[in-house]
Amino acid sequence: MGAYVSVQGWLDCGEGQERLVKDVVDRYDDEFYSRGWSIVTGPNNTVCVFYCGYIRESALQWLHDQLRDIASLAPPIDIEDRIRGLFFALHEGRGTQEWQVRDGQLLIEPLSSRYDYLFA
Repeated sequence: MGAYVSVQGWLDCGEGQERLVKDVVDRYDDEFYSRGWSIVTGPNNTVCVFYCGYIRESALQWLHDQLRDIASLAPPIDIEDRIRGLFFALHEGRGTQEWQVRDGQLLIEPLSSRYDYLFA
């Protein structure tokens, strides 16, 4: 069967970057786990891209590859406008991780116990 991983998080995008993110997501579309993606536009051109889903551990590479491709997207104007984000991943039986999208890369680290209340 394989273990499941609960993944929730978001990406903060600059104006126009959501189209580039959507292109990456479309390229990886598997017609199942891809349904966890959503793009929300708020006031003053605020754009966030969210992912929420329970995925098989075997699909983690699929999601990591997308996040790496998204992280490496060129900023629209200035290097400080790179896409950034934060995801929490709860592995069945293996604990939790924090996935940081920043500085053009995906960084994966154990999650601090201060977030335990989210996974109780």
